[in-house]
Amino acid sequence: MLVGNKVDLLPRDSSTYLQHLKMCLESTAREAGLGDANLIYTALISATTGFGVESLINRIFSEWGFKGTNLI
Repeated sequence: MLVGNKVDLLPRDSSTYLQHLKMCLESTAREAGLGDANLIYTALISATTGFGVESLINRIFSEWGFKGTNLI
């Protein structure tokens, strides 16, 4: 999973700015060395406002569930 933070600080200059930002983030990550990594999800979040955090948590649990946790 690839997570981009600080989305709240970016200008909303078009109706598709989030999709464009995801594409740019994925492209930059590949150029930085991730190459053909198994990228299963790209999330855009704001830790300050909480934007996208719930979706990220839901996706993590849908992919991995409770594997590796010591829940009783």
